[in-house]
Amino acid sequence: MRIIFNDSQVKYDTGKASLIKLPHSMKTFWLPNALISVHTEHTYVGYLPRLFTPTSGTSRPITIDEIEMAFEKESAVLPDISTHKPDPIKPVNTQADDDLKR
Repeated sequence: MRIIFNDSQVKYDTGKASLIKLPHSMKTFWLPNALISVHTEHTYVGYLPRLFTPTSGTSRPITIDEIEMAFEKESAVLPDISTHKPDPIKPVNTQADDDLKR
């Protein structure tokens, strides 16, 4: 399962894992940084394997189904990144007047 979250939902980063906050909830869970990649400048993509057992960051237990339902709306709102590259700019050949040359 793929979830998309923004950088304001990352509450803490240890270098090996990040504490992610669920949207519109007080629940948090730890996600290994090996499963997180950059989507855009301020958004990230997290990959949750089906057999992933989330570790809660608070005393409230959390399930993979709760995570999926919470991020379902958020993932649908964000557009996909375009990989279109603009055409390169061609240099303009300019000639200087002979009076200006040394």
